[in-house]
Amino acid sequence: MTRKPGHNKINAGIDVAAVLSGVFYGTSMFAVGFPMGAIRTLAIEPLLGDELEAVLLEIPIMLLFCWQLSKQALMIWHILNACAGLFWDSYHTHTTTIFTISFGTLLLWEMVLSVVIFHKSLDETRHDLGTAKGAFGLAAQLLACSFPMIQEVALERHMLKDT
Repeated sequence: MTRKPGHNKINAGIDVAAVLSGVFYGTSMFAVGFPMGAIRTLAIEPLLGDELEAVLLEIPIMLLFCWQLSKQALMIWHILNACAGLFWDSYHTHTTTIFTISFGTLLLWEMVLSVVIFHKSLDETRHDLGTAKGAFGLAAQLLACSFPMIQEVALERHMLKDT
C-alpha cells in the first residue's frame, strides 16, 4: 500500500473515502427506500388503485430523504480526508466516484432483494425496470445518485460568492 503526500489514493488511484461514502449513500438510500416501497405497495397502491401513480407519489418523498442522505455522504468524505490529513486534488472526481458507487450499491441491493426475498430471476428484475414504473424509479435513482455532485457544486459556488 503506497500513498503519496496530498493524495488519498491507494495503489491504482482509488479514492477510498469516496468509495466508502458511495457505499454508505447507496445503502442508506436502500434502507430508506425499502420501507417506503413496502408502504407504497401495501397501503398507497391499493388506495390509489394504480401502481404507477403510487410510484410517482413516492418519488418526491424519496428524493427529499436522499437529498439529506447525500449531505451525510459528502460529510463522510470530507471527514475521512480531514482525519487522514489528505486532500483530493482532482476536481470533482470524488463526487463522480460517489455517484457511480452509490448507484451500483443501490442496484446491487435491489437485485439481492428481488432475488432473495421476492424469488424473482434477474431477467424478471431487469424486465421490471423496462416498465413505466421501473423507468420512473430508475430515473429517480439516477437523479438521487447525482445529488452529491449537485451539492458539491452549489457549496463551491456559495463559498466563492463569500470570498
